[in-house]
Amino acid sequence: EEALDRTRELNPDLLLMNIILKDVRDGIHTGRLIHADHKKPIIYITSSASQETIQRAGSAGAFGYLFPAMDDRQLYATIETAVSRNTLEIKLESSRHWLNSILNSIGDGVIALDTDGRIQFINFVAQQLTGWSQAEASNKWIYDVCQFIDEKTHAVIDLARFGYDADIPYHLSRKTALLVSTEPRSIPVDLNLSLVKTREGE
Repeated sequence: EEALDRTRELNPDLLLMNIILKDVRDGIHTGRLIHADHKKPIIYITSSASQETIQRAGSAGAFGYLFPAMDDRQLYATIETAVSRNTLEIKLESSRHWLNSILNSIGDGVIALDTDGRIQFINFVAQQLTGWSQAEASNKWIYDVCQFIDEKTHAVIDLARFGYDADIPYHLSRKTALLVSTEPRSIPVDLNLSLVKTREGE
């Protein structure tokens, strides 16, 4: 509680957290709470740590580790790396929030899938159409959330093959379809599938 209160009061750029704290099991749980509430980079201080402890600290938002044998240059490098990484993560989160706000403000339903066909983002309009929230649909296979039915053949549209009809980067496919989700109804939609590729063409 004291560590959380002091973090809230001082608003530091970085925290040094001893993995072993007085009168508590360890500092990892405290570090996890601080990182979740305040998004502050945390460097853990330890004389020795098992692989399991390092993994637990990593899941709690560890940005580095300090050991007694480290000299001043190693200390500076560890702190500088942690601050720089935290700055980049804040910028990335800000960009992600900005993009999500734009996608949620448009009047069309947008569903973003990864290469395995799992949902990474579903905007507000698409949530209303499918009956699934972002939290419910996240990382779900698209066919577990909704299906698109060809109006002419009444066959389920294979989204993977549908997107690769032409070997053109950023190819955009369009098709009239019926959206079928958990709701007991089918909704006519204009299905637009756009492939987003990396600079390497993947």
